[in-house]
Amino acid sequence: MANTTSSTMRAWMQSARGSIFEKAVLADIPLPGEPTGSDILVKISHAALNPVDLELARVIPTFWPFPHNRGISLDFAGRVERAGPLVPPELGPGVSVCAALGVAQVWAGKGALAEYIVVPCNLVAVTPQSLTSAVAAGLGITGQTVALMMREAKVKSGDRVLVNGASGGVGSLLVQVLKGKGAHVTGICSAANFPLVQRLGADEVVDYTSAPVAEQLAGVEQNFDYIFDTMRNQALFEGSPAYLKPSGLYLNIGSRGSSFWQMRLLDLKNDWLPVFLGGTPRKWKTLAHRPSGDFQRMVTDWVNAGLITDVPIDSEVPMAEALKGFERLETRHAKGKVIIRIQD
Repeated sequence: MANTTSSTMRAWMQSARGSIFEKAVLADIPLPGEPTGSDILVKISHAALNPVDLELARVIPTFWPFPHNRGISLDFAGRVERAGPLVPPELGPGVSVCAALGVAQVWAGKGALAEYIVVPCNLVAVTPQSLTSAVAAGLGITGQTVALMMREAKVKSGDRVLVNGASGGVGSLLVQVLKGKGAHVTGICSAANFPLVQRLGADEVVDYTSAPVAEQLAGVEQNFDYIFDTMRNQALFEGSPAYLKPSGLYLNIGSRGSSFWQMRLLDLKNDWLPVFLGGTPRKWKTLAHRPSGDFQRMVTDWVNAGLITDVPIDSEVPMAEALKGFERLETRHAKGKVIIRIQD
């Protein structure tokens, strides 16, 4: 058991599918049991919110065979309290770690908005010494998504790349990694976020509020090797022959403004519709991320190597006010990660 005289812990839970603002409650639930095998018990200090948290609340069932009560949120950072007998010493008690819950933990009903959690040790990475726990919590889903995109793109020094959503959680880390790899980076954001995106290393910025981005880019021959779309802008893809090389790749991880079936239909159109039927003559690929320890360790390696030096934090709220954090997240105007302070 955890180092506490109590047999319970606080956690945000959901007992019915629906809006997180209507279905989530802060409850006292039993502490996790002693970790076995290669599992570790982590005392969570901070969690980070992601748009997918809101979506999971709406779609994951709470009827059998799923847990009736399920936890909320994926990203966390904290300290190892207990370790199973097969856990290596580098992940033993007292070590600070960060991670994002994977598919297995989500289906088992676990969530990061809790004071303690038991997870496999191969899911976590050691928190870089240069980061606070609050900042490390923000490396989870967003950082791992960047790792997934970089694995797919094979960016090399001198490549010209475009990042749509450069001031967002994924975009702000992606800009830094791309610059660290030697790419020439153009970022798309609002004029209000120009200073942030330029601070992160972007060579050029485009204001999406001044005119349609596709029209702005079409006016100048850009010859991008890659376009990274963190927002899903269909017009940006359809106009890409004017600024994406014929050999270039358009990578999408965004879902903004689309239902599940709308996204699938657009993916089919972008992947398969022939040009003579109105298809876009550029390669499109949508990536779906499944959190893993390998990706988390790739991200912390970037931090330790100096490729990621700035993890923008929009705001931090205490655990009891987590719904205020979700309200901020839902506006889509957060300038960086929304962090939930679980405990000291």
